[in-house]
Amino acid sequence: MTSLPRTSLPRPRSSRNVLPPWLGARVLGAAALAFALSLAPATRAAEPDLSGVSLTIGIQSSGNSIATALLEASGVFEDTPYKLTWANFDGANAAVEALHAGAIDLDVGLNFSTPVLNQANASRPWTAEDRPYVIVGANLQLNRAGTAIVVRPNAGIGSIKDLAGKTVSFAKGTANHYFFAIAAENAGLDLADVNLALMPLSEARAAFVGGSVDALVTAVSNARPLITSGDGIVLATSEGLYDNYSWFVARPEVLRDPAREAAVADILVRLQKAAVWQSRNLDRVTEIFAKTGRQKPQDAALNAAESISAYVPIDAGVIAANRSQAEVFRKAGVTTTGIDAAIGFDDRFNAVIAANPGPGAAEARSRGSAN
Repeated sequence: MTSLPRTSLPRPRSSRNVLPPWLGARVLGAAALAFALSLAPATRAAEPDLSGVSLTIGIQSSGNSIATALLEASGVFEDTPYKLTWANFDGANAAVEALHAGAIDLDVGLNFSTPVLNQANASRPWTAEDRPYVIVGANLQLNRAGTAIVVRPNAGIGSIKDLAGKTVSFAKGTANHYFFAIAAENAGLDLADVNLALMPLSEARAAFVGGSVDALVTAVSNARPLITSGDGIVLATSEGLYDNYSWFVARPEVLRDPAREAAVADILVRLQKAAVWQSRNLDRVTEIFAKTGRQKPQDAALNAAESISAYVPIDAGVIAANRSQAEVFRKAGVTTTGIDAAIGFDDRFNAVIAANPGPGAAEARSRGSAN
């Protein structure tokens, strides 16, 4: 197996229902690009020469290298006509710093809430001319129950309302925070009546097992070891509350160069192929979750099955997901300003995405249009 090339980068110091005209203006261009990518090599005379293109792409390891291992196993990046260097980051914050500094050109798998918080907390409002990075690919998690509230067995907590006066832990400004805010509101629980212990997952898990935290909000895949060991049970999941995306992002200046723009389109097609490979090779994916993620076989099998995702075209429904986050985070006091959510997106590759449907594409399109 060919390993993905990597580099060690220095850390930098430091409500609308339609798409706006500037966002939807590139559909014909994207369609032409998708058509060009589908042509046989002999007929691509007008296509940009990608042999001189060099791109650095970030990927989040989140404490392990499952995402990297899955791409390696899929083999989709073994024959790129351009040079692609991968940079591993422990989390989204480090990746965003690298994007701002120009140390990476792209990032794959940026977590759901990061762009909203970056935009809302910017020193000045983002505009189409000065966005530090832009979302060009929306990867929809097909498992809608991917986030959970976990409590200890026999703790006397049978509903979300029972968390009043209890200590609940998650990392501030994350998809977990977003989920808990929505779940609490739906249950009639005022966040002011909950003791929030905002900390990273590693610390929160230890606090939960040690008894100083009553409830833990995290991805089901992270909660599963607690459930398997008998330390926790699931109180509620995110099923039906919202759709969860991860984002493929690019620095705008990368997209201004025709050759690099074409390379980004090709990367997006390969990411879609990787998603298809993953959905068709669950036994291999389970092995990776077990070995690379150091998970028990039964947990690895469940996590592998629930990890399937599909890229969907960027439309009003996708943008609404970020608008909803912005509103929830402002109400919860995580941010103080509103945002124009559409500014953070660029739909120029929609035709490329539609031409290379991934697993569960029909379901994903239906869900996106319903948002």
